[in-house]
Amino acid sequence: MTGESPAAVERRLRRFLTVATLSVSLIVAVAFPSIYFMSGYRFESKQASHHAALAANAMSRLVAASPNHWRFQIDRAIGIIEGLHDKRMEITARHRIIVRDLRGDAVLRVGRPFSGPSLTRSTSISDGIANRGTVDVRASLSGLIAETAGVAILGLVASLALFLSFWRLPKIALRPLLDDIAMYRDRLERANADLQGFVYVISHDLKSPLHTIKLFEDLLHRRYGRALDEQGEKMHGLIVKGIERIESRLGGLGEYAGLHRNRAFDDIDAEGAVRDVMTELAADVEASGARIAIGKLPPVAAIPLQFRTLLQNLIGNALKYRHPDRPPMIAIDAAIEDASWHLTVADNGIGIPPDARETVFQLFARLHPPDTYPGTGMGLALCKRVADNHGGRIWVDSQPEQGSVFHVVLPVRQQDALAEGETGRRAA
Repeated sequence: MTGESPAAVERRLRRFLTVATLSVSLIVAVAFPSIYFMSGYRFESKQASHHAALAANAMSRLVAASPNHWRFQIDRAIGIIEGLHDKRMEITARHRIIVRDLRGDAVLRVGRPFSGPSLTRSTSISDGIANRGTVDVRASLSGLIAETAGVAILGLVASLALFLSFWRLPKIALRPLLDDIAMYRDRLERANADLQGFVYVISHDLKSPLHTIKLFEDLLHRRYGRALDEQGEKMHGLIVKGIERIESRLGGLGEYAGLHRNRAFDDIDAEGAVRDVMTELAADVEASGARIAIGKLPPVAAIPLQFRTLLQNLIGNALKYRHPDRPPMIAIDAAIEDASWHLTVADNGIGIPPDARETVFQLFARLHPPDTYPGTGMGLALCKRVADNHGGRIWVDSQPEQGSVFHVVLPVRQQDALAEGETGRRAA
C-alpha cells in the first residue's frame, strides 16, 4: 500500500486528467482546424486551377480564330466564359475570372469583386504559336476562414465538455473504489500494528523466562560442571550457544517490531549521523584496518532513530563481511536525484550471490553459518523496514568475492508527504 488517502489519489488523478484533457483540447483546437483549413485551401486551389485551365483553353480557341482582334470581342468572350460556367465550371460568389492581355491590362472580368484574403491561379492564353495573355482565377478565402473558426469553436466546446466529464470522473466513478481501498488499508494498518505490538510484547515477555533458564544453566554448570565429561561439556556449549542465539533473535525481533512506534520525521545532518555511527564502530574499524571514505552527504528528512539504525547495519555489515585477503574499503555517499535522496554504501567484501540479492532482506536470512559470521540475520531486514517506513526502497548490487553496493532511496520532503496522508485520512 502506498499510504495515500483517497483525497490525495483523487487529486493526483485529477492532475493527470487535467493534463491529458488539455492536451486533447490543444489537438482539437489547433490540429483539427489546421487540417480543415489545409484541406479547404487545397480544394479551393485545385478548383481555381481547374477553372483557369478551362477558361484559358476556351480563350485560346478564340484567340486562334481572331489573333489580332480578340481583345475587342468582349461579348463573344463573355459568352464563352458563361458557357463554360453552365457546363463544366462551378463559379460561385467566391470566384472572379480576369482575362489579361500581354501588357497585363484586364480585357474581361467575370464575377463580382470582393475583398479579403484570397488565392489566385493563372494559366496562359496561346494561339498555338505564342502567348497572347493570361486567365487569372481569384478565389476568396474568407468563407473558408470563417468555417475554420467555427470548427475551432466547436472543438473548444467539445473539449470543455470532455474536460468537465473527466473532472467529475474520479468523484463519481472512482471515489467509492478509493474509499474501499482506504478502508481496507486502514484495517490492514491496524492489523499490522496489532501484530507488531504482539511481537514486541512477546519478544520482551520471553526474555524473562530465557534469563531464568540462562541463570539456572550457569548455576548448574558451576555446581556440577566438574562431573561432566568431554561429551557433556560439548552439549553444555551447544545449550549456551542456543540460549544466546534465542536471546539475540528476541532482541532483534523487539527492535524490528519497535520501528513502527516512533514515526516523527526531522531534518537530519546525514554526514554528521554517519560520523556518529563511525564513532560507535571505532573499535571494529580499528580491528579490521578498514579505510572509510565519506562523501558530501546532503541533509535528509527522516526518522532520526530509524535512520541511525539503517546506517549502523549497513556500515556494520560492510565491516563484518569483509574479505579475508584484504582490508575493508568502504565508500559512503549520497546525492539528490529526481526528488529522492539516494544513499550508497559500497565495500570490497565477500559479496552476495545473485540469487540471494532479494532474500538477504528477509527476517533471519543468513547466507553463512553463525560460527563463520555471527549475527541474528536481522540487520538487512531492519534496513528494509526503515526504507519502507520512509516510503523508499533498498536494493543491492553485488558480485561474489568483489564486494557489494547497497542503495537506499528515500523521498524528499517526507514531512509534507506524511502530513498530506494524515490530512487525507482524517478528511476521509
